[in-house]
This record gives sequence, C-alpha cells and structure tokens, in this order.
Amino acid sequence: MNVPVLNGQLPQGFCPPDYQTMLNAFSAQQFVQIDAVSTGSVASNTPPADHSVTWLQLDSLGRPVRTYFYYGAWLSRHPLPPGFTMLWNQALPNFQTFDGGDAVAAPWSDVSGQMWQLMAATLDGLSVAPANDVMNTRVPIGVGTFRNPDGTLSTRTVVLGQQGGEDQHILTQPEIAPHYHTTKVAVNKAVKDGGSTDTSGKGGFVGPIVDGGTEILTSVAEGDPATAPPGGVPTQALAHNTLPPYNGVYFLQRTNRLFYVVP
Repeated sequence: MNVPVLNGQLPQGFCPPDYQTMLNAFSAQQFVQIDAVSTGSVASNTPPADHSVTWLQLDSLGRPVRTYFYYGAWLSRHPLPPGFTMLWNQALPNFQTFDGGDAVAAPWSDVSGQMWQLMAATLDGLSVAPANDVMNTRVPIGVGTFRNPDGTLSTRTVVLGQQGGEDQHILTQPEIAPHYHTTKVAVNKAVKDGGSTDTSGKGGFVGPIVDGGTEILTSVAEGDPATAPPGGVPTQALAHNTLPPYNGVYFLQRTNRLFYVVP
C-alpha cells in the first residue's frame, strides 16, 4: 500500500555543496502524518475510535490481552478450535464468564454464549452439561480395534462416541474357571446284636465294628455343588470391581463459539 509523503519547506537560498547534503536536506523536510493514515495498530485498554485499525487490548496494568479487528464489533478469534477438550482438576469455573463467555441462552452463535462447557455430545449448547455430560464417571479410550492376546486384530472395535464397559461385573458360568469340589463323608455306625465299635478313628469318624455286630451307614456329601457352601447359599451373585486406581477430573470442551467480542 502506498503511503503519501508530505513535503516540508527547504530553507531560503539553500544551495547544497554535494549530493549527500542535498539528500540530507530533502529527508529532513519529508514526513508521513501517522494519524491521517487509515491503517495501523493501536494499543490501549479501551477500544479506539478508528475502526480501520487493529486494536491490541491492554489490561489495567498495561499488559497485552489479545488483538481485535473491527467487523460490526471488535472481534478476536479464539485460539483453540471448537471441540478442543482439556482436563480440569479444579472446581468448575463459571462458564458464563470463563474465558470471555457470556450468559446468552443456547443455541450459541459465533459471537455469543459460553466459550467452554463440560464435555457433551454436541457443541451448540442444546445438550447442555452436566445433565448430558458424556464423560461423567467415564475414562477415555482411543478409537480403533482391540487386539487378541496373540497380537492379532479382533472383531471388537471402538468408534467415535461409542460408550461401553462396566464398573462392576458379575461372572457368568462360562467366565468361571474350571474347578472341582472335594467331598467329606460323615459315617454314623449303629451297632446291634451285642457288637461294639473301635472309637479310635480320627476326624469324627467312628472306627470299624468289632465283635460281630451289624452296622448301619448313613453318608452326607458336604461341599458338593448341589449342597449349601460354608456360610449358606448367597441370595444373589456378588459383583466385583473392574476399575483401576483412578482420580476424578473434569473434561472441559470448547463450544462452537468462535470469537471474543467487545461491543
């Protein structure tokens, strides 16, 4: 772009002895009037009156905040794209004021509404978190295909937005490892016809009958799958925890709003 150079007035009777003196005199009498130029940049803590310049906003201590251009209002594009998500391990901010947001009701536009929300299925504010916070009590997992123990690809996949898994699980019959039960037989011996018994047996068992008596045997299998286990039969199967050690955080997500606005 061409910038006009304004000429001053050379001294009366000026007669340069050489070309260098002539150049120096010409340069000293030529200038550009900056305040009349329609392009440039202004650094201040309040918007400039000239809408044709860019504005570097300064805070009350003179530190730079962001650069604006004028298009019906002073606008500055947010540096992070819509959908960008970050971890947040502090108390939730006030989204209506956080990072330049405002309290305009959803759906939000390019220049109005919240800049951030809890991670939701949509960015337009129609599915406002936390009621529809898709990361509530969930951990992220990369999109792709699972692998089998031998390293080959399985048929199980994860696609964008898919949810699954469980924090507790009750084992089904096919998930129970092969096993067996040992049994213990309790024997009751009754003696008739004058017989007697050898009571030297161990573990609560009565020894063999002696002296020609008649024995009656009664056996009960304990520990058999069809009988009650020690402690009785549970009223229902118990779920076990499947979560690794974890720490709770929030997932903050950029909304569809694009610009900071200064009226």
